Amino acid sequence: MLFRSEKNAKLKLIQIERLGEGFDCMNDIGAYCEDGAGVELVQLIIGGKNVYMGAETTLAGKESDFTAAIGYQVTGENRLDMNYNAVHEGKKTTSSMTANGVLRDHAKKLFRGTIDFKKGAKGAKGDELEDVATIHEKRRAVKCFFLTARKFFYICFCSRDYISKALRCNGFVDGPNSAGSCYILSHCTLF
Repeated sequence: MLFRSEKNAKLKLIQIERLGEGFDCMNDIGAYCEDGAGVELVQLIIGGKNVYMGAETTLAGKESDFTAAIGYQVTGENRLDMNYNAVHEGKKTTSSMTANGVLRDHAKKLFRGTIDFKKGAKGAKGDELEDVATIHEKRRAVKCFFLTARKFFYICFCSRDYISKALRCNGFVDGPNSAGSCYILSHCTLF
């Protein structure tokens, strides 16, 4: 997919990938931002055998912005390969890439977040952060995190029984995924 965000336009793209065990997935996004434009990318990756996700955003215009918030769970022998690039060309541009996820069993993942400041990108700022929890099958664990700062959604990786014992939910519970272990929760409190 290729997007062009014109002057002062704001684009928000939300993708949820819930493929079954035997499927491969390749998802690549390109974006170009003019003056004052912004692109916000939210991705939730909860399945697939071999999953390749990526995005490259060129921040050409003055004060343009790119934000990526990625949540993932990789289980069994599955693999996840992520590559996100923010190319700062304009003045006072900003970028932020955050990835939060869980690796279970013998799963593998690779995260690359590249922030490229080109000549002329005076005053540009960028940051990237990744948090990952590893869970072994013999341990019972819960990993919760915000998917975006503006939404109060959590991702919990555990059994439905554990959710009913460990969480008080005032919102909704959606799940499980094909692996039977991921639930999307809203407004929940850990006991």
